[in-house]
Amino acid sequence: MYDPWDDFERYRLQGWKVRWCRLPDRLGHTTWHDLTVSLDPDQDQPQERGTVTHEVIHLERGPIPEGWEEWEERIVNELAARRLISLDDLVDGMVWAYDVDELAVVLWVDEATVRTRLQTLTEAEGREIQARLDEAETSFPDEVYDDVQWPDWGYDDIATSP
Repeated sequence: MYDPWDDFERYRLQGWKVRWCRLPDRLGHTTWHDLTVSLDPDQDQPQERGTVTHEVIHLERGPIPEGWEEWEERIVNELAARRLISLDDLVDGMVWAYDVDELAVVLWVDEATVRTRLQTLTEAEGREIQARLDEAETSFPDEVYDDVQWPDWGYDDIATSP
């Protein structure tokens, strides 16, 4: 499982520091002029893992040109979700999880990260997931699924639901 603090360590050795402080409208923020990553202390472990990953990717990509902040945030969100949730882990979690909330718990990330990962699947990843879930379903006797109320939606619905 990916540990973002391992990646942050190389930046700490270059002079970057972490400052824990309340952030009114976000969970983390990177400030280039004083080499500081600010993190809100009111995060649970999955949120912190996601926030630190997000900020590490900002450090890797460098300062954001003015006017490109929204574009960069979308890119960084997708890269963080991919780094935190491998395709193998995603499929394994989907075999057992009943919904996106439970999938987030299984993957040790927040729900927003799961949704980002699902919304940004490539066509090839979608085919791979479907094939592996179909394979997993045939491995269980039908009685296993009799008591489960499965939602009436597919992967496209997961990716577009709020």
